[in-house]
Amino acid sequence: RGTKASLSLDERQLQKSALRAFTDRLVASGDFKFRRSAFSADEPKVTLLPTGEGAVPIDLAMNSATPLHNAALLVECGRLDPRAQALALFVRRWAKDRGICHIAKGHLSPYAWTLLTIYFLQVGLEEEGPILPAFKGFAVSSSLAGKATGHA
Repeated sequence: RGTKASLSLDERQLQKSALRAFTDRLVASGDFKFRRSAFSADEPKVTLLPTGEGAVPIDLAMNSATPLHNAALLVECGRLDPRAQALALFVRRWAKDRGICHIAKGHLSPYAWTLLTIYFLQVGLEEEGPILPAFKGFAVSSSLAGKATGHA
């Protein structure tokens, strides 16, 4: 019988093994190229690059809620104000282009850059005021966190 700590370690090892197996099969198919892995992160992931022109890197993770929350926040920002979603994506790209968006190097994650952008838009400028409401006004992301918002 394992302790809770060993169970967590076993689940993490299983997560890494599954990622390796999926990555190997996808790369062997010839449709993807391996770009990098982040197995030491809180939520292990692998970044793959589809073959072909104009390919965009994709992250592959197992049993990870962060990408779901990140996508929900971006969608919700776009629903509340399209400028908010555009700014969040722009800030993430800006941080990546400047090499300050890599957790393994001690930088903030893309998710953290998204949250910082949303915070800026919630606080607003003195002259204009906030563009986005508090998180409790985000219907989709609030429901992901298990909190009812009263929105339809």
